[in-house]
Amino acid sequence: MSDTHETDSSEEGGGDEFDGDAVSATAADLVRTIDFATRLNPLLNAGRVYEDIGKQIRSVADAVQLPKFDLPDLTWINRGIADTLAEATKQTETWERINTSVRALQAVIAPQWDGFFASLDLWRKKLWPENWANVNNLSIELVETICLDEGIPLMWVPRPDTVQALVDAPDGAARRRIIGQRYRGIIADCSAILDGLEHQSLHQARQFAYDAIRALREGHTAAAQALAANLIDTLLTQHLHPTDRKKIKENKFHQSGERLDLDDYQFHAGLTFAPVWCAYMHYFPDRGDTVPHRFARHASAHTVSTRQYSKVNAVFALMVVASVLKFVDEYASG
Repeated sequence: MSDTHETDSSEEGGGDEFDGDAVSATAADLVRTIDFATRLNPLLNAGRVYEDIGKQIRSVADAVQLPKFDLPDLTWINRGIADTLAEATKQTETWERINTSVRALQAVIAPQWDGFFASLDLWRKKLWPENWANVNNLSIELVETICLDEGIPLMWVPRPDTVQALVDAPDGAARRRIIGQRYRGIIADCSAILDGLEHQSLHQARQFAYDAIRALREGHTAAAQALAANLIDTLLTQHLHPTDRKKIKENKFHQSGERLDLDDYQFHAGLTFAPVWCAYMHYFPDRGDTVPHRFARHASAHTVSTRQYSKVNAVFALMVVASVLKFVDEYASG
């Protein structure tokens, strides 16, 4: 019976046995928790935390009459926490010094940057033509696509809301439709450019441009396009250096894939003559070249065709004329 009684006591009072592995695991979890807390808050007093935990453990032990046992030496935990706190304090002080320096530097540099960006905005406004005012989503890449690849002038004409519509359009076909839909307003924009020309050397060209506008307004589309196309050639001959004129008129993109390099030109010049270059695509009807659908100076001059002559292409030609005349008026000497 003695053996049986001892076995029963052991089974009923098994909780009195000390499980060292469980205690060690609990202690390790406790250390990690306190270490994490002190890293989040370097001002946390680790010693006070342990003191509070000890009080709670003693109160629970008294209440449930837990068996007493000896805990392993935990002084190494205190030393580790102290070292961690010291390192965290040093890092905090370092970051405070860095922040103080950055704030001081910012106070000195900020006004200078404000002045720089104000100057940059002023420079942009002077560089961009007036009809780009308040136009959104305008990038140089998109402007290059519209002017150089699609041959649509954007320098000084058309008006800002039409420029915005062209910028927002998904592709070249949509932009052609916009020009056809807004042709009356665009004609008015071209006429306004002609009204503002001041250079005496442009007087005769301006009169021919007015004639082309009048023809288009009266419904004489072909006459307007033919006159504007030949006026473009006259303006290049009269106002461009032979070297520049040759580069502008030698559009061999379909043969070589080489585009006009706009980096070779001043900003206004490059974007003014990009649509001119596009209009001078090589076209040789005697070689069997297909008549182009979009405005082309050579096709307008050498092939009378309903495929080339259209209201939209006549508007293209007038826009090119107005843009080139405005450029010459701005930059011509004498």
